[in-house]
Amino acid sequence: MRRILLLIAACVAIAGPTRATFGAKGQLVPAGSVAFSAAFPTPGESGSSSYSVSVSPNLLYFVADRWAFGGSVGIGYFTSDGTHQLSLSLGPTAGYAVPVSERFSLFPQLTLFGGRTAGTTQVVVPGNVFAVEQTNWFLSTFAFVPVLFHPAEHVLLGFGPNVQVDVAASTALAQRVRLGLSSTIGVYF
Repeated sequence: MRRILLLIAACVAIAGPTRATFGAKGQLVPAGSVAFSAAFPTPGESGSSSYSVSVSPNLLYFVADRWAFGGSVGIGYFTSDGTHQLSLSLGPTAGYAVPVSERFSLFPQLTLFGGRTAGTTQVVVPGNVFAVEQTNWFLSTFAFVPVLFHPAEHVLLGFGPNVQVDVAASTALAQRVRLGLSSTIGVYF
């Protein structure tokens, strides 16, 4: 009997409060997002359209009610007019939780990240095709405003728009504004 009571007490301690509200001070939020982006030249700009997909796990901690800080890591793939790039990025993230109802909330996030892309571009010269390798460094901001759905306590699913703006880059190709949609899934405790 003593072991059963000890097991029940341990389960209650691990489970935490029965009504956890997303965004409470002290919560830890491991999550991840998948994003798809498309970029197009602005009127008067020469260039081509580009597309990218990325996966970005992050870890945030609520330092105060609604205010979270942490970091994100990203890996992505980019293609544009014969160019193919793989990118890696890392940076700090800040978020603010806005409860809408018991099951829904907004969670705008801003990440400033630096990263590196490495890729190849095919260059066609009459009679020959060459692959040119290039490495780029960049500093970007990434804003993501998901609507979060909390299907069960301590679980979040989200979907929303994102905007990425390259603040600085080692080549003109990387200096763009990208609009897209992202999804996220995570837990909080």
